[in-house]
Amino acid sequence: MAEGEFFVQIPDSTEIRRALLENSKQIITVLRRYEYFKDKRIQKQELMSRLKNVNNEIQVILQKLERELPETNLRIQLKIESKRLKPAVSGVHRKRTISKTGKSEDLLKLEQDLQSIEGKLSGLKR
Repeated sequence: MAEGEFFVQIPDSTEIRRALLENSKQIITVLRRYEYFKDKRIQKQELMSRLKNVNNEIQVILQKLERELPETNLRIQLKIESKRLKPAVSGVHRKRTISKTGKSEDLLKLEQDLQSIEGKLSGLKR
């Protein structure tokens, strides 16, 4: 035995190990939620970028349309109603789904760690 080396007995080591593994499991769950929100933030940024591009395309098309239409002095005069009209509710709403290319590597690593911890926990509970 090397000089200065000593061992300390830990009473009820299986309970301490179980508590450590359960806390590790909770940490991984929190990290998975963090990765989920991080992915959602990235998706939001991509959607905002696409929206900006579509808006710019619409602006360009409107400018082209205004150049092509003949100039007139006729204007339509609208009656201003005191009541606001309710917008028509269409029965069909289209939802756009964002195709997810795959889970991020960090999320996959966290899931593997969680599975290994759950395996160790089930081994301790027997």
